[in-house]
Amino acid sequence: MKLLNLIIIVASLSVLISCSSTKNIAGTYRSNFADLGFFVTMIKLKKDSTFEYRFRGDLFNDTATGHYEINGHKLLLHYKEVPMDTSGFAYMRSIGFKLDSNSLKSVVPRNYVFYIRRNKIYESYQNEKIVTKAFGYSKWKKYFLFGTHYYKHKHYLKKIY
Repeated sequence: MKLLNLIIIVASLSVLISCSSTKNIAGTYRSNFADLGFFVTMIKLKKDSTFEYRFRGDLFNDTATGHYEINGHKLLLHYKEVPMDTSGFAYMRSIGFKLDSNSLKSVVPRNYVFYIRRNKIYESYQNEKIVTKAFGYSKWKKYFLFGTHYYKHKHYLKKIY
């Protein structure tokens, strides 16, 4: 009987210890390397369930804000709509451009899905398939003395603080 109680206690403790909570993921996450040698993603998750998203690289910069939610191991980012800047359109209309109201509507992006695994955040494609590898640049050649400097690496966002 004592052996059975000991086994039950050890089994339940191992189950409780192995379960990791994904609820406390607040912090700043950044790509572990520059994708294709240029592009870096950074996400700042705040404790009040809001986020700041930045994607930078090679003459391209994109930022977004909104709120996030966690469903199991999925991290869902819900973007906040940003009004379109129309300050330069008056000049464009004065020189003859025809701008109608349908072409000026702001497009609200769909929710973006990331996956949480072992305190790392993995990006996903639109079909929600997890991206685990991406092409990156390395100072080392792929096959030691020959091959390209660009090859696939494990790709994820790691917590920096």
